Amino acid sequence: MLIPGPEAGCREAGAALVVVDDCALSGVRFQQFLARTTASRVIFCPLFAPPELCRAVERAEPRVQACINGVDLQDVAPELHGQRYPQWRSRGSKRMGEYGYWIGYPEHIAFAWSEPETSYWNAETERFEVGWSVLPPELTLSRRRPRPPEAGGTQERAAASALCLQEDGPGPVRTADRVLWTEFDSGIAVARLAHSPLEEASPEEGAARCYRLEGAAADMWRCLLQHGTVEGAESALLERYDVKLQPLRNDLAAFVAELQNSGILTGA
Repeated sequence: MLIPGPEAGCREAGAALVVVDDCALSGVRFQQFLARTTASRVIFCPLFAPPELCRAVERAEPRVQACINGVDLQDVAPELHGQRYPQWRSRGSKRMGEYGYWIGYPEHIAFAWSEPETSYWNAETERFEVGWSVLPPELTLSRRRPRPPEAGGTQERAAASALCLQEDGPGPVRTADRVLWTEFDSGIAVARLAHSPLEEASPEEGAARCYRLEGAAADMWRCLLQHGTVEGAESALLERYDVKLQPLRNDLAAFVAELQNSGILTGA
């Protein structure tokens, strides 16, 4: 990682200062580093970077003789937005201001030592916020937690083992896009990730949402995803609970409607 100090990732090469980093996604870290160095000639060498970012750095910084990346990262924003891409880019550039050199949506990368930090535009707070990490802590050295002692630490091990990849059920009722969930203690933790600044979304659609489902609500969730239909979940719940059909049907319908309106479930 670049930039704990002026020496990090840098080597003198003649009269030019060579700055090496594992990746560059917007150029913010390099911009901050450049503000702290007095070198008159700089060559920036990120291992992974969008080529458009490299060209933007060269245009913006007279001291940078070249920005040379090892591997091109594809910008998926044009494909994501289609004809709306110019409008999205214009809004994103105004939001970014002078913070960084380039706005886009590079394909996701991660390293054994860390996962690059990303950000998204929160339409409710009207500011950029730190995005979620995709890899679990045990797969990146910078976030790996120490192993709990053999005697004790049972709750920590149980919580870590509960985090796993959740696959779609038979459908059509299933979790919507950008939704993560996991078994947690005796209940279910559900989160819908906020939209990134690259995606067109209303303030309501763009906001993150988190739920904790317990008791009957957790059982409704499990049955809906296991059976893939409201009718199948209803039958399974009738076998589990000693209740009359109509009250159960009303509660299940209200549960499904709330989560579907919140962008958590789809297909109901």
